[in-house]
Amino acid sequence: DPLLPLADVRTMAEYVNEARAPTRFALILIGVFSVVALVLAAVGLYGVISYVVRQRTAEIGVRIAFGAESGKILGLVLRPLRRDSDGGLPGARSPGRARRSGRGVAGGVGNGPVVMWSGPPVKTGGPWVVWGFG
Repeated sequence: DPLLPLADVRTMAEYVNEARAPTRFALILIGVFSVVALVLAAVGLYGVISYVVRQRTAEIGVRIAFGAESGKILGLVLRPLRRDSDGGLPGARSPGRARRSGRGVAGGVGNGPVVMWSGPPVKTGGPWVVWGFG
């Protein structure tokens, strides 16, 4: 009947936008939390590196005075961080370290891949496989 009044007249795009609103909100919220997590990680990393540099300022100064290369100084600062983190997983070891620690156990092993299972399945949702070539 052409004489009946129409109520709630909207375009199809408006209906689609209304249907997608909860998903859009969730994605924006995830994005905001991701940015906050990234900023916190960067601030934490800066704090740890500045702490290491502050502890070794005298040693770094002596090494620079004796002509150490900048790469060696950078390695001096970053090596303890890499050694202590090992990927951030408890019990995990980098493939190179796993290879070096296993050399005496399996004599005559060549330079093939090192397969390493790391990470508790409860924490990660399943084991992680790391391949490393020594």
